[in-house]
Amino acid sequence: MPLAWTQGEIFIAVKSLNATNNPAGLWLMGNGALTSWYPDTSGQIQENFGRGTFALITGVPTVTLSTPHLYNVVSRANAWTNRFNNLERYWTTANTVGFNNAPRLGWGGSGENFQGYISELMIFDSELSAAERGAVANYLRGRFDLW
Repeated sequence: MPLAWTQGEIFIAVKSLNATNNPAGLWLMGNGALTSWYPDTSGQIQENFGRGTFALITGVPTVTLSTPHLYNVVSRANAWTNRFNNLERYWTTANTVGFNNAPRLGWGGSGENFQGYISELMIFDSELSAAERGAVANYLRGRFDLW
């Protein structure tokens, strides 16, 4: 994944086995100073996908992380969004795009490894249209019997 990407979108069909009070890194895909937690010690998501400055704390998920679900993140200039099961959870216009030139899956950057199941991951070098996003979500939903 080159640092030159100006935007990106990722989908992951996932089930976490981590306890809420046990931080776990899902991935390291941004250039920001803070790592990714899925979840952190308070049960919130801290996300760095496509972030050039710092990770965002996006709150407690709208799904139970220990059940199979779809997680989706979009990063582009002046816009960043995450979704659970294709429903928007967090959105901000405060975004500087930055992708890590050595991305990692299953590790958030500070040694706490992800514990759980990753059924499928799709990553794109652009933001998908609403129709494209819906098609990917429906494909993953049907394939893995999500929500």
